[in-house]
Amino acid sequence: MVSKNEADEAYKATVLTVQQNQQEALQKLSEIEKTKTVSIVDELEKLKKMREYNIITDDEFQNLKSKIINA
Repeated sequence: MVSKNEADEAYKATVLTVQQNQQEALQKLSEIEKTKTVSIVDELEKLKKMREYNIITDDEFQNLKSKIINA
């Protein structure tokens, strides 16, 4: 038979493990979001340069910018 103290300790260990897993998942998600933000900024900067060099029109720039931001 398992004592109440042993059951409590097992429960606490399980909760701690779940919390650690959740924290790791949140950290990974945060890293992904940072990468995504950097990628969006990079893409917008590329579009801006393309517009400045008349590779794309202002209308094309606005259309592509909207697609990137709303992706």
